[in-house]
Amino acid sequence: KFEPIKYKVNFVVNGTTVSTGDYAYGTQISTIIPSGYAIPDGFSFEGWSTDGSTVLDLSAATVPANSVTYHAVLKPESGVKYTIETFLQNIGDGAGYAKQADEYGYGTTGDRIEYKAADKAGFTLNETRSILVIESLAGNNSSKIKVFYDRNKVNVTISFTHTKKYDEKITQIFASGKTSLYMA
Repeated sequence: KFEPIKYKVNFVVNGTTVSTGDYAYGTQISTIIPSGYAIPDGFSFEGWSTDGSTVLDLSAATVPANSVTYHAVLKPESGVKYTIETFLQNIGDGAGYAKQADEYGYGTTGDRIEYKAADKAGFTLNETRSILVIESLAGNNSSKIKVFYDRNKVNVTISFTHTKKYDEKITQIFASGKTSLYMA
């Protein structure tokens, strides 16, 4: 009785073998392609390849006379969202930071994102605390840029003249009920 020789056929998605088996020479590949495997977030499935990049038409292909590994060709998706979080230093020493409304940027999965922080009146960018680079944009919209601004310190000199008679006590210089000055 004649039995066809079997060869190992592997299917790999993102470095993980999702299916492996021994199949007879000449078996239709389309009948053994696995399903239900996970494609990483931020990628689309383009097809199967033996060299990792050239997509093959497996609709009429058969198991060759040797073992073979098919790799999923995954294409990075564009339009992947990342969050830009901005924090402004509160007034007072050691007062922490107040988070402002989020903004969003978009890129392609795997891209390196370098954010150019805008100048902000009355504040200086805290480059040590800020995270202005995403080395590889995650495909699941979880990447974040964090921008911290410290309040600028300014010296304020107040000079005024108030006329009093000699030896008259100065009891009130500020308007009634005003005990502090604030910058606006």
